[in-house]
Amino acid sequence: RARHINSYGLPNARLDRLQGFVDYTPVQRSLSMTLCDSATFGISIGILQRMSTLFNGRVVYHRHWDIFFHDLRSTWVKTGSIGGLILLCDMVLITSELNNAATIASASLSGASMFIALYLHQKHPQWKLATGPDISQYVMSVEDYYQGLRPLSIILALPQTVSIYSALFFHIGLLLVVTDRIRQAQEAMWTLAAMSIGPGVLGPGAF
Repeated sequence: RARHINSYGLPNARLDRLQGFVDYTPVQRSLSMTLCDSATFGISIGILQRMSTLFNGRVVYHRHWDIFFHDLRSTWVKTGSIGGLILLCDMVLITSELNNAATIASASLSGASMFIALYLHQKHPQWKLATGPDISQYVMSVEDYYQGLRPLSIILALPQTVSIYSALFFHIGLLLVVTDRIRQAQEAMWTLAAMSIGPGVLGPGAF
């Protein structure tokens, strides 16, 4: 793969440090990967840069990777907790019959973020990545030939990304509920005003 990236013998041949983040050849350019990076709000790019620095030149330093995966697991736990909190708030709105399409979408996304976070946490336990060879074998097994670690970084960023989208939909749904309540209150005020003004304008004999 290193020879392919460097067009089989360009000067200063080396492995791509960012593992596909930098487009060294036209083959590596991928519109879908760029769109996915944008959809993750740049979270995947940060993960990719950190992984690429750790896996530079195929040298694996276990203590550094252990810290990296520990941080990821902690992030997934926090993301799952936030997703559960958002889901609880959505269920309160739904049971109170204050739901709308945005609230339902938020509930679905928050549930999905919890599931993805739990799934990734279970797929990356500490005992499976206990040694340098274990980590090296794992990374090379999931590495894409053309895009390197870029697809993996997008997958690892999914819990945070889905949680962000669920939070956005929750706020949109909450804003719609508040707007609807304000509109109903205004209509009630206008109705009361019309009822109180009506008899005075028409006079008692009109009824």
